[in-house]
Amino acid sequence: GMGMVYLAEDLELGEMIAIKTLRPALLTSDETAIERFRNEIRLARRMAHRNIVRTHDFGKADGVYFVTMEFVEGTNLRQPR
Repeated sequence: GMGMVYLAEDLELGEMIAIKTLRPALLTSDETAIERFRNEIRLARRMAHRNIVRTHDFGKADGVYFVTMEFVEGTNLRQPR
């Protein structure tokens, strides 16, 4: 995948969110990756559908790019069904 996803608590709003960090190797190997990812997030923010998670924020901290999004309870995709 593109990175790792973590479960976190938004301390300001008091709710659980997902934080997806982007693999640095993915971004350094492609000069346009960050801008394409920003555009993808801009488009995703315009969509509202029950099967699409809402994206909250895109940023960078300590050299790591991340996306915060709504947390949806469910099963791990790696687990057998």
